[in-house]
Amino acid sequence: MDGFLRELMRQKKVSNPLPEKGTIYDYEFKEKTKEWVDWAKSFEAFEIDSKLAYHEIAIPTADSTRNLYLIKLLLTHNYHVLSLGPTGTGKSQNCYKLLTNYMPDSFQYISLTFSAQTSANQTQDTIDSKMEKRRKGYYGPPIGKKCIIFVDDLNMPKKETYGAQPPIELIRQYLDHKGWYNRKDLLFMNLEELIVMGAMGPPGGGRTYITNRLCRHFNILAYTELSKEIIMTIFTSLLNFYLKKFPETVRGMGTAAAEACLEVFECAKNKLLPTPSKSHYTFNLRDIWKVVQGICSAAPKFIADPMQFVNLWYHENMRVYHDRLVSDEDKTLFIGELVVIANNIFKNDLASQEHEENRTFTSRRLVYGDFMGGRDLDIRNYINIEQNDKFLEKMNEFLEEYNAEMGNKKAMKLVMFLDACEHICRIARIIRQPQGNALLLGVGGSGRQSLARMASFISGYKISQIEVIKNYSMRNWRDDIKAVLLQAGLENKPLTFLFVDTQIINEQMLEDINSVLNSGDVTNLYQEKDFEEIMNQCKADCIKKNLQPNKMNIFTMYLARVKRNIHIVMCMSPLGEAFATRLRMFPSLVNCSTIDWFSEWPEEALLGVGKGQLLDVEV
Repeated sequence: MDGFLRELMRQKKVSNPLPEKGTIYDYEFKEKTKEWVDWAKSFEAFEIDSKLAYHEIAIPTADSTRNLYLIKLLLTHNYHVLSLGPTGTGKSQNCYKLLTNYMPDSFQYISLTFSAQTSANQTQDTIDSKMEKRRKGYYGPPIGKKCIIFVDDLNMPKKETYGAQPPIELIRQYLDHKGWYNRKDLLFMNLEELIVMGAMGPPGGGRTYITNRLCRHFNILAYTELSKEIIMTIFTSLLNFYLKKFPETVRGMGTAAAEACLEVFECAKNKLLPTPSKSHYTFNLRDIWKVVQGICSAAPKFIADPMQFVNLWYHENMRVYHDRLVSDEDKTLFIGELVVIANNIFKNDLASQEHEENRTFTSRRLVYGDFMGGRDLDIRNYINIEQNDKFLEKMNEFLEEYNAEMGNKKAMKLVMFLDACEHICRIARIIRQPQGNALLLGVGGSGRQSLARMASFISGYKISQIEVIKNYSMRNWRDDIKAVLLQAGLENKPLTFLFVDTQIINEQMLEDINSVLNSGDVTNLYQEKDFEEIMNQCKADCIKKNLQPNKMNIFTMYLARVKRNIHIVMCMSPLGEAFATRLRMFPSLVNCSTIDWFSEWPEEALLGVGKGQLLDVEV
C-alpha cells in the first residue's frame, strides 16, 4: 500500500510528497500547514502521571495514537467502526480510553461484551434499557445526545442451527432498518442517533467469521501485532518510571528487564504450545503486563542490589508462566530457559556484585508476599520471604486466627506444609493487585477452596460464595451476583468471590462471570432502586474526575469501582471436554485471570496430612 501511494504521488506530481523515512502509516497530513507530521511527535512530551495506579496507565504509541484519531474522526461524523486484531494489541483499551476521555460531551456510550452464550434478547434488553422515548414509536439517547454502542468480542456468539449468530443479526437489523420490534407488544421501535463500534479478534478458537451483511456497514481498522520495538518502548517506559524510587544500582535495569520479559514471552509462545490437554497454554501481551505489574509492586527499600532485582524478575515470571504448566517436562524446560535468559541479559548488571556467588543467576525456590508483618498493617511491603520455618510459623498463626474468627462450624483443619503455603502466597499475590482474578485448576480435594479462603483472609478481604441448595435457580444466582457486585461498588472495599465449577447449574452463570471479568457489569441486573443507590454513592467520583455527573458517567464510575474491588477466584477441574469447551466459549476466563495449576501433592505433604488426622484420633 505504501509503495502504491508513493508511486501514485510521483505520477501525479504531488506538491507535498511523503517523507522518505518510514511508511504512510507513520504520518499525519496537517491541512493547515500542508505538511506531513510523524504521529510520534504528538506524544513526545508524554510523562506518566504519578497519581495513576499501574492498571490505569496507558503508554501511547504511533499505532494507538493513529487509531484513536481515526476512530474519533469516524464516530464524530456518524460512521460505524470495527477494530480488528489479535488478543492483547490494545483494541478494547483504546476504545474505552476514547469513550471515557476524548469524545465530546454530546456522546454517551453503552458497552457490551459478547461471549458464546450471549443471546439476542440479552443484547436487545441491554440497549433498550438505556434508551429514552422521544416521540411515539421513536427511541434514542436523551435529546441532543448521540449514543455509541461499543460491542467487544463481536464475533464470539455461537452459530445456531442455520448458521446465523442471533446477537449479530440483531445489530445488523438496526444497521439495515434503523430499529427492531419491541417483544412485549410487537410494535416496531425506531432507534435514532445510535452509532455502533465493535472490536474483535481474528476467527479461531471460539471466534467465528461474521456475515458480510454486517461487515459492509463498518469502516474496518486493523490492529497489527505490536513490533518488538513498540513492546520494548511500552514496558521500558513503565519500568523506568517505577524504578526511579529504587537504589542507584537497580535504577538502570529497566531496559534489560523489559528485554528479558519480552524474550521469556517469545519463548513461552513458541515452545509451550496449546494441545487438547493444555488448552490454557495461550499467551499474549497481557502476560508481560502482569510480570511488570508484579515487579512494579515491590517495595524499593527491599531491593538493594541487582541480584535481588533479578530474583524478583525471576519470581514474577514463574508466577505468570510456570504456575499454569501441567507437566514436569514443561516446567523443567521453562525454568532452564528462564535461567539462560537471566544470565544472558543481566550479565553486566550482575558482574558488579561483590560476592562471587551472586554473579551468576541459578534457579531457586522463591516466595514473595506482603503479609509477614501481619494482616492489619496499613502499608504492606511485597518482599522475599527467605526463612521457610518463619514462613510456616506465620501461616499456622493465620490459620489459628481464621479458625478463631470463623468459629467451630467454619473452622478449617489444614496441615500447613510448604507446597500448600506457596499456593496461598500465589493466590494472595493475584488478589492483592487491582483487577486481579485467579483461575485455580486441579482435581476435587486438592485444597483449592480452602487455600483460596486462607489467601483472602490473609489479604484482609471479605469472601463471598453462593450456596447451591435444592431448587436453586437462575433467579437466585442473579440475586447473589448482584449482592456481590453492589457490595464491591457501593462499599468500595475489596472482596473475594469464590466460584466452583460444581456450582454451575446453567452455562449462563459462566456468561455472567465472563461479563464481570471483562467489564464489571451483567446485563439487566439492576432495578431502579439499585440505580438510585449507585447515583448517591458514585456521584462524588464523577466530580473528582471533572466529569458531568449524568447517569451514564456515574454508572461508568461504579463499574470502575467494581472492577477494582472484586476479585473472582474460580476453582475448576481440568478433566474432561467441558473445561476446554468453556475456555473456548468464554475467553475472559483465561485472558482476564492468572492461572495456578494444582499438581499432585508431594509425599511429605501427604505424610503431614496423615499425621495431622491421626493426632485427633483417640486409640
